[in-house]
Amino acid sequence: MRMVFLELGWVGDTVVTIPAMRSIREKFSEAEIIRVCSPTAESMLRNCPYIDRLLIYDREGEHKGIQGRLRFLRLVREIKPDIFINLHVPDINRTSKIFLRDNIFSILTASKIRVGYASPGTKFLLSHDILANKSHLSKYIVDLINELTKKLSCEPTQNLELWISNEERDYVSEILKKYGVGSGEHLIAIHPGAKRPSRRWPISRFIEIARWLGKKNRVVITGSKDEANLSQQIFDSNSGVVIASGTLTLMQTAALLEKCSLFTTNDTGIMHMAFALKVPTVALFGPGDVLRWVPPKKNWIRVIHHPVPCSPCYRWECEDLSCMKAITVDEVKEAILKMLRLNANHA
Repeated sequence: MRMVFLELGWVGDTVVTIPAMRSIREKFSEAEIIRVCSPTAESMLRNCPYIDRLLIYDREGEHKGIQGRLRFLRLVREIKPDIFINLHVPDINRTSKIFLRDNIFSILTASKIRVGYASPGTKFLLSHDILANKSHLSKYIVDLINELTKKLSCEPTQNLELWISNEERDYVSEILKKYGVGSGEHLIAIHPGAKRPSRRWPISRFIEIARWLGKKNRVVITGSKDEANLSQQIFDSNSGVVIASGTLTLMQTAALLEKCSLFTTNDTGIMHMAFALKVPTVALFGPGDVLRWVPPKKNWIRVIHHPVPCSPCYRWECEDLSCMKAITVDEVKEAILKMLRLNANHA
């Protein structure tokens, strides 16, 4: 039996699909499980024990445009899947047109069993459907994905996981040695960036937090190459910090987070990696939906969020940023102290 799973999101979108992949593997131990993912997600899934093969969909490269999509469809049809599951779930930006596009793709794979969420007009394209409704928008995303696997009688789980290689761990250890970070030092990571600028807490406040933390801890700044300017601003105000922005791969960043006593971050993909690694995390939420994206009842997670009338939203940029500006430096400090005490007691 061959099973193909489709999910084309970024870092956080990938992490939250792992529980479903595990439950499928436990139910269908003899099946060949093929996972379709974006190039961004490849390194995160490469060592996943629940997947036999990865199929990369490069929407900005060889699979761009109509011809690229048709080329990719031919690849899927050549696999001859017995079961095809679209792991994308209802969201405020998923229109009937998107449901139609996705579910037409499902039926074109020629799979006999096709599982996915549907709008009223696309149910007939699936063999096992869940009709999307407004109640789905306020549910934890892992639970929504689990609803799909339950259609195949799988036992749901919420356990997030990542697989870090020894080479990635060794590389990070060497980098930290070069910066003079001792193995017994408290290492606290700060992530001042986010792919969407609308989700960034003001950099001046991150600078203040880094300066405060740096008095008793070693502080490391994570981020992508595109966020190096944010890290540099923190470094210029606090020369004791270590900058890891743009110098580590995605999974090397995960290996770094493993070594941290605490992680303070905006609502971004790296946050979900920290959740999976059970790193004590203070997460700063603005336009994002806390109920949807944060695992419920986890004592290693503290969310700071002040809802405003216009949230949740998916705006890329926002001139107002009232939701992010409502988060004060003092309440972030208080949350950090509580998490450090909890972590010390647990240790």
